[in-house]
Amino acid sequence: MPIRHMPRPVPVSLALGGLILFAIAIRIWLIFGSGQLLGMDGPEYFGNALAVYNQLSTHSWQDALSTPVYAHWGCILFGTLAFFLLPDWLNQQEMFALVFALPGIINILLLYGITLRLENNHRAALIAAALYTLSFSAIYHIRYVHPQELSMMFFMMGILVTLKKPQNTSATALSGLFQFMCFFVYYGYWILAFIGLLFSTIHGIQRKRDFVLSGGMASIGFFAPLIAFVVIGNHYGADYIGHFIGFSQSITMGDFNLGHIVPFAFFWNTEGFLFVLWCLCFLFSFHRANKTMQYCIAGISLIYGILVISSNLLGQFVVYGRIAKMMVPFFCVLSACILYRRTAWQQILILACIIPGYFVNALALKNATIMNDVYQQERIFRKTHGMTHDIVFYGSCTPHHERCGALPKQDCLLLWEFQPADQLAFNLYDSQTEDMRDFWRQHSAKGMLMACPKAK
Repeated sequence: MPIRHMPRPVPVSLALGGLILFAIAIRIWLIFGSGQLLGMDGPEYFGNALAVYNQLSTHSWQDALSTPVYAHWGCILFGTLAFFLLPDWLNQQEMFALVFALPGIINILLLYGITLRLENNHRAALIAAALYTLSFSAIYHIRYVHPQELSMMFFMMGILVTLKKPQNTSATALSGLFQFMCFFVYYGYWILAFIGLLFSTIHGIQRKRDFVLSGGMASIGFFAPLIAFVVIGNHYGADYIGHFIGFSQSITMGDFNLGHIVPFAFFWNTEGFLFVLWCLCFLFSFHRANKTMQYCIAGISLIYGILVISSNLLGQFVVYGRIAKMMVPFFCVLSACILYRRTAWQQILILACIIPGYFVNALALKNATIMNDVYQQERIFRKTHGMTHDIVFYGSCTPHHERCGALPKQDCLLLWEFQPADQLAFNLYDSQTEDMRDFWRQHSAKGMLMACPKAK
């Protein structure tokens, strides 16, 4: 018999609506209040998306499909779609960043739905959504153009489809398609896509025959679009497999030996008390864990284990803070399964302990001079040169971005510099070693602002 969910109580609906409004407000406040910064791979996503947009606008399909993209084609296509949807009169930087921030808001609703289907309890679902909303990791990158939340959105959509009652083969294939999109948008979250496929295969399976059928349908949903994309790309002269191999060999900026430490250090600096709560709930969940808790324990353990093996033992790729973010939804659902059995006052007290640290970090992110000094220079530059509607993005002078083939090859329009580099504590766990951090604390940083016209 299908599980019949209880009608959503009015207070729960109001609280969920309040969470969504808060999530929208905090993102608008950060993006439009202090600007968007295309750092840490942002120029690659932004520049390539704009290049593909300009090529499609002039009907250069072959040039668009053969754009030298090293990674994350799904992210590039999402950015291209954003350029088509955004009218020229809008400020492109901030609106482009806001478009990439929208999936993080959708994820709150998806996590609510996932928890509700697993636990059949509105309070548990609301707590999971609240914890995700108050997770600073979920908004840490919104001033950049990063695809992590978009990738996580497709992962959660696949999980939600898998939890649909009654299950059928078409739903399993659709879940596999969503996991393909999770991987296609951001290759760094391949572990999430793997977990999603595994969950689609084993959830609710009673017989070996059903296991084989579910695994086959999920694999078809994942690999069919992947093969189609590779074939189409090869037809137009693009080597997507080579691009992926190049990406997989490029995640080397940092220290391979810190893979076991980075998730803890990142979450401690981003989440504070919330991370302590997650750890306590994780340990407590081993005592009489229900099926939902077992899923979450397995997800967290798989992610952490694969990261440590790939980094510390195999030396294949460096673990960054933005990669560790994959664990956040699992922590939120696991904690909600424990907290919803507490009294209302205990739940309010816990939230009251989380909120101050969240706003302290949000203010630090908004006021960081590493971003704001450059943003103010860019605004002055726009007014001086009458570039109200043109696109200007922050290009890096470091060799890290020399591989971005679609970036405009022209003289920089404005050099910027900030000294010293007062990087935020949680920013130090994205592709930096201790030597790099010491260097940035002692030296100035330089970069450029570049005009990148949008095709009419």
